[in-house]
This record gives sequence, structure tokens and C-alpha cells, in this order.
Amino acid sequence: MAQEFYQRGLEKLQQGDRVGAISEFEQALQASPDPLLAIKVYYQRGLAHFDSGSLDAAIADYGQAIKLEPEVDTAARINLALALAHITAKAPEQAIAAAKAAVQLKPGNPHAWRILARAGQQAQQLAEAIANYKQAAKFFLQQGNQSASGECVDAAYKLQVSLNQVTEAATQARKVAQMQDLQSQLAQSNAFFTQILTKISAGKYQQVLADLNWLLRADARDAKAYAMRGVVYSKLGNYQQALQDLNQAVYLDGKDVQIKISRAVVRTELGDAMGAIADFSEILKTNPNLASAYAGRGLAYFKLPNYRQAIEDYSRALQLKPNDAEIYSDRAVARVKFEDFEGALQDYQKAASLLFEQTNYNQPNLTSNDRSRKYQVVLAKIKQLQNDLADRQRFKAAQLHEPSDQPSLELQQHLLRLVGGNQEMAMRLITLSKLQYPGMTEVWYWKKVIFDLGSEL
Repeated sequence: MAQEFYQRGLEKLQQGDRVGAISEFEQALQASPDPLLAIKVYYQRGLAHFDSGSLDAAIADYGQAIKLEPEVDTAARINLALALAHITAKAPEQAIAAAKAAVQLKPGNPHAWRILARAGQQAQQLAEAIANYKQAAKFFLQQGNQSASGECVDAAYKLQVSLNQVTEAATQARKVAQMQDLQSQLAQSNAFFTQILTKISAGKYQQVLADLNWLLRADARDAKAYAMRGVVYSKLGNYQQALQDLNQAVYLDGKDVQIKISRAVVRTELGDAMGAIADFSEILKTNPNLASAYAGRGLAYFKLPNYRQAIEDYSRALQLKPNDAEIYSDRAVARVKFEDFEGALQDYQKAASLLFEQTNYNQPNLTSNDRSRKYQVVLAKIKQLQNDLADRQRFKAAQLHEPSDQPSLELQQHLLRLVGGNQEMAMRLITLSKLQYPGMTEVWYWKKVIFDLGSEL
């Protein structure tokens, strides 16, 4: 029962209903959850209180969660949330204590050092704050986050100006020297986001959301974090929230092409095909050889529906990426809608050939298994399309040999036998066929119904 209340609380928190979420978390605690669940409930309720501006309640909940002795990663996260709440409440000494606890638990976490620096700055402990900002800058650079690293260096040297009254020129020179020193000592990496991508691939979306929410609380201007959270929301089917995050990511970093592509994809899923087309077209102005943009715009045109334009964009994508089985398969779908059945069959056959060639059957893994599954799907589509083409040929031939416009007695009796002598059902099937295929002869409809019922004439 406690788990159910907790899950409902998470759902309401995700929907922005903080009051409802707090109520659900309260009921979860009243249901006497086990310690591990209780830690989660107190932490999430603390976040809800914090976002609602109830700082004392948030601080109390974080404290309760810490008393239950969570594992290291969780304890570090809760202590950081507690430190932020104390900073917001203008209680720097308590914030310093909580941030130090987080640093002790996760000494390589740049956000812990940054929050510790902010707390020290608020307490007017400027020398300590400067040192902590530099530590944060170092670890941010290790993670490949140059923007956050530069912000921390800026903060450190602004404090240095206040502390030592150094000249602006000297400040800039020392800032550049510090950055060069950091860059020469540390190898840049994307460790944090690599972990995020691994979790996304494993389908651990709620864990990813928790990680990214935590990161954005510490650094609200991280465009990559907003973009990744938008992608996760889209995978969860929450396209409105996904679009909101991706809009923010584009606002923070309008030059990142992948972020713009992600937003265009989400717009397509939301049914805003014209908005998606506008995004993809803007991308293609500066990246005319980007196959994924043509393929994405092709899907948007398909959704309009504008099948001819969709086929043209898929064709451009294939000129740039001729071995992409998925684009061949997508173009086949568009060609079927455009009634280019022969072209669609050729595309499906090409897709099947590529998938077969690209699948390593000797060393199965996630990628090869996925390709093998797609190969079977494409084979099924080829068979279905071949059957449909054969049906069309048979019906055309039947039309050419139709002797009159009225069904013969033999034809009528044939259909009646198939429906167990139920004349009303037979006529109903004839009427439905006329609605679906207007303009054909009477005999054609009788033969069509008999054919659909699975009997050869």
C-alpha cells in the first residue's frame, strides 16, 4: 500500500500537483513503509515542499531521510538538497554542514563543491568559497562541462577581487592562467552524461529523471541536461513536458544541432508537423548534408499528410546515407500511401537486404538482436505487400471477364452458403463493400465479399 501511495505521489509531482503529491507521500508514511521506501518518500516530499516554498518542511523531511541512513549516492543527493534548502532559507552555517557531508560522501561530485562554495560565500567565508569553486571547476572540467567549469572560475575570481582588491586586468590574466592550468592537467570526459545514456538505453527512465532533476537544481542553465530530460519525457510519452524542456535547451544553446533535431522529433509526435518541418528546414539551411534531418522532415511531411514530399525527403536522406535500412522502410510506407506499390516493394526488399547484411549472427548483442527483429518485421511487410499486389491483379482480371452487372444465381448461392444461409448478413456485407469501394459493378461486389471470406470463385 505504501508503495502505491508513493507512486501516485511521484506521478502528481511530475504533473506539477505539489499539494496532491505531498498528500500521497503523507499517506505512504502513515502506511509504515520499509526504511528504503521511507527514505524515498521523505526525500520526494522534501522536494515537493521545497518547490512549494515551504523551506522548514523541506528541511525537516530531508533530515528524516538522512536519519534512516540511506546508501552513499542517495545520502549525498539528500544532503545537497538539504544544503540548497538552507541556502534558500539564509542559513549558511547549516548549509555548509550539509554540503560538507555531501562532499565527504562523493568527493568527486562538482555540484557538491559548488553548493559548498555558495554556502561559504553566503557566510562570508570568502577564502574557503574561492577554494571550493576551484574544486568544482576542476571536477566539472573532468566531466566535459566547460560552461559550468568556466562559471565556477568566474565566481572564484569575482570573490578574489572582493578579497584582495586586485585589478580587473590581473583578474582576467589569472582567470585565463587558471583555466589553462586546469585544461592541461585534466582529461575532458562526459562521464556523467555517458552514465545517463547508459540508463536511457536500459530503460531506467525514472532514475534518469531523478539524476537530471538533481543536476538542474544545482545548475539551472545546463542545456544538455534539459535536452536529455526532454528526450526521456518523450520516451515516457509526456510530449508536452518534453517540448518545454527542449525549448529551454534551445534557448540556452541555440547552436546545438542535436537539440534542435530532438525538438523537431517531439513536435512531430505532438502532431505539430508544420512546426517540425520549420525546425528541420532551419537545421538544413546550415547543415545541408544531414541525412537525419531529411529523414525527420520526411516523417513530418508524411504526418501532414504530404506523401510526395515525404518520399522526396526520404530519397535525399538515402543519397547521403545509402545503407540506412530504416529510411528505406520509412520510404516504403510513404510509397504505399502514394500507391506506388512496386516502388514500396523494392524499398522493403532493399531494407531487408541491408538488415540481413548488417546483422552479426555469430556474436549476438542488443544491436544485432534489434536488427534481427526489424528484419523479420520487414519480411512480413514484403509478404503482405506481395499478397496485396496479387489480390489487385486478381480483381482486375475478374473485372475484365465480368459478363453482366447482376450476380448469377450460382454466385448468390455461393455467398449464402458461406454465411450459413443468412441473407441479411450477406446483403450487409455487400453494402459495406459498396461503401468501401464505390463505383464498381454489382457482380464485382459479390465476388469481392466471397473473396474476402476466403473462398476461391
